[in-house]
Parts: sequence; C-alpha cells; structure tokens
Amino acid sequence: MGSPTETVPDEVARDHDRQLSVRDDVHEKVDQKVGAAINRETNRTRPEEQAQVESVAQELKAKSVSELRRSDRELESGRSLKRIYQFVNYAFYVVYGLIGLMIGLELVGARNASGFMKFMQALTTPILAPFRHVMPDPALGSSRVMFSYALALVVYGLIHLALKGVFRILVHRDSASV
Repeated sequence: MGSPTETVPDEVARDHDRQLSVRDDVHEKVDQKVGAAINRETNRTRPEEQAQVESVAQELKAKSVSELRRSDRELESGRSLKRIYQFVNYAFYVVYGLIGLMIGLELVGARNASGFMKFMQALTTPILAPFRHVMPDPALGSSRVMFSYALALVVYGLIHLALKGVFRILVHRDSASV
C-alpha cells in the first residue's frame, strides 16, 4: 500500500497548481476583455450612454472578483481535505502496525503478564475487541495463531480503501467545480 496512498495528495497538489494557473489566466483575460470592451464602448458611445457603459464595466469587474474569491475558497478547502486525508492514512497505518505486532506477539507466545504485553493489550483492546473470538485461534503450546486478528486487518483494510474512495470523489468534485 505504498504508492497508491500517495496518489490522492499528489493529485490534490497538481489540481491546486493547475487551479492557481487557471485562476491567474482567467483573471488576466477578464481584465483584458473588460478593458478592451470599455475602450471600444467609450469611443463609440454618446455621453448619455457613458453611465450605462460604466455600470456594465463595474458589474463585470465585480463578477471577476467574486469568481476569484470563490476559487480561493475552493483551493483552501482542497488543502484542508489533503491534511485530513493524510491524517486518516496515518491513523490506519498505526492500526495496521499495532494489529500486526499483536499477531506477532501471540505467535511467538509472549507472556500476558509482561509489562509490554499489558501495554499492547491496552492499546489494541478498542480496535480488536469486536474481532476477539470471532474465529477459532488455534494454539500450540504458548503460541497462538490469531485468525481473528488477521480478520481485523482485512476489515480495517477494506474500511481504509472505502475512505480512500470517498476522498477521491471529494477531490474530483472540488477540482471539477473550478
């Protein structure tokens, strides 16, 4: 799960750069068009039409500024979404690591009375409690094969994939609206 997790933040960064470039291009084109339209209209208009031409120019300028502000808000939203995505990924990787460590400790027969094992059980109880005793966990001496914990890894992996899909949808929705 190394490189696929990096695609959404990279897509967000590329979309952010593209949106900034598009915003700047649009702003420059709008300024040029408004300026050219004003010059053309003022050269051909009579004095009584001048007020109407200036009113239209002000409306166009206000629309341009409004669109730029909206674009800036959407870009800021994309940055926030990227941070949330990174936090969610990190949280899931911590969960995977803790579950994997518990599987390993049970496999090598770590003593439940040891301080480290008590610490690990305290950390993993909230995330593993729903999966305890779901499946038989065969033991050979003090070693146990924790199939129920392996099931927890699979379930958390599927939840993680589903959340990644949600983030992809949100990123594409934000970039499509610009």
